[in-house]
Amino acid sequence: MKRIILCADDYGQNQSISQAIIALLEKKSLSAVSCLVTTTSWKSCATLLKPFINQVDIGLHFNLTEGNAVSKDLVRLWPLRNLILQSQLRMPDKKIIIAELNAQIDAFIEGLGVP
Repeated sequence: MKRIILCADDYGQNQSISQAIIALLEKKSLSAVSCLVTTTSWKSCATLLKPFINQVDIGLHFNLTEGNAVSKDLVRLWPLRNLILQSQLRMPDKKIIIAELNAQIDAFIEGLGVP
């Protein structure tokens, strides 16, 4: 028998999405959750997710296009179209992207208390 893994994406994007994911977790209907930490609702949403840390796999959804930059090195995130174009032209500064991704990891760990 094959095992099916069901992952809910974009937890933390907004309250409605996060509440729906919590409801699915309470019903034990999910195997995993991916989290966006680039939104203003992340900290409050992280608190609601903590009770499920040992129940499902919880991971970070790296994000460079939606919400707000987390690092101090990046003023704002890119619209997807611009990021794709800049990537093709090898324009984004890798140091800024690395700083943003590291800041997102830190925000994830700070919010949930675990890596």
